[in-house]
Amino acid sequence: MSFVSVVILLGTPEAIAIADRLATKHNNMTSAAVFVSDGLSRAIPTKLRLQPGVCTLAMPNQQIVEIRPTTVRFFDEIFNQVASTKPAKPLKIPDASPSVAVVQREPLSWLVDAKQRNTFFTEIKRDPRWTVKANALVLAEPKKKTKSEVIFDTSFRVVEIRLTMNNKVITDWKYRYVSDKDVPAIPKTAKAVLGLPSRPSLPAKTNGQAVLLAQKVWRSVSRLENRTVTQTNDEGTYHLTLKSSGISEKGPKGSWTLVGMTLTINPNKGATKTMKGTSSKFLDALRAAGVDASPFAWYVLNRKVPYLDIFDQSELIDLEGQGSFGGKTLSILSLKRRSNRIRMYIDPKSGDLTMISSDALDLGGNVISSSRMKISYQ
Repeated sequence: MSFVSVVILLGTPEAIAIADRLATKHNNMTSAAVFVSDGLSRAIPTKLRLQPGVCTLAMPNQQIVEIRPTTVRFFDEIFNQVASTKPAKPLKIPDASPSVAVVQREPLSWLVDAKQRNTFFTEIKRDPRWTVKANALVLAEPKKKTKSEVIFDTSFRVVEIRLTMNNKVITDWKYRYVSDKDVPAIPKTAKAVLGLPSRPSLPAKTNGQAVLLAQKVWRSVSRLENRTVTQTNDEGTYHLTLKSSGISEKGPKGSWTLVGMTLTINPNKGATKTMKGTSSKFLDALRAAGVDASPFAWYVLNRKVPYLDIFDQSELIDLEGQGSFGGKTLSILSLKRRSNRIRMYIDPKSGDLTMISSDALDLGGNVISSSRMKISYQ
């Protein structure tokens, strides 16, 4: 952002001195933790951490990006997964950080781009209409009904840049300086993946509470490691165990274990079979051996987060309220499509799916068949 100066002269000595102190303070700010926001937007602030050679952005969409000259790490808080990329050429830190921001890119750019910021202060020093009032540099133009303000704190850090026209705020960038611990880092427990899964695109009119509950489900189904998921449906009961060392499942027609890229199948009828290959072949091998994979296992073997695709394809998502099932209070999320309706029964605290039902619908919306699966976790 820049203010257009009509007269190219020297500013008042006091304004020049303050502009110099502000520029010096920011140019020497090699480490900082800042909440950056736009007062005209309802988006929550982007949390920025500046350190020598590294810049971290914790963004409103629950993603954290860590930027270094030769590596950029993207972390999704919902899925607890992190993916890394290498830029084609070394990045300038922290100048490159706004390029990955979801919102508030302009105020971020001003804060991290020294060249842009110095141009900003140079323009202020050239214009004699700038004055100092309390803790602000102010340029008021009554004829144009505009007022520009650069507000700073006692440490000469800029805390707000505001432009008003006809009593209406046109620009309002805000900077809140916080402690380092207030900006989250990518956790060491994050699962490294080749690429982050895409979050489902929910229908535009989805209720806010339904969105929050859906995100709780996504958190739960993406954090299955070190858990055993027991699933009971019309086919029988499946016990799926997921560990960092491997995956195993015992079902009504046999059991199987996957360690690395080696799949061992133990059907109830027939000899044990072992195969090495890619994930795309594992389901075919199980079918050929007469062993079924559970619904959760089907997703895991396809390297997908369970049930994300159902959210992505839904035309309507409703929160139907709560009910008592087996002595537990569960929230009911209804996902509707043209050919079926799916209900998810969810622990409102953990986001764990405890039951899922599916109704097939005819063209008139009538139920023609139903299925249900109960789920528990150990």
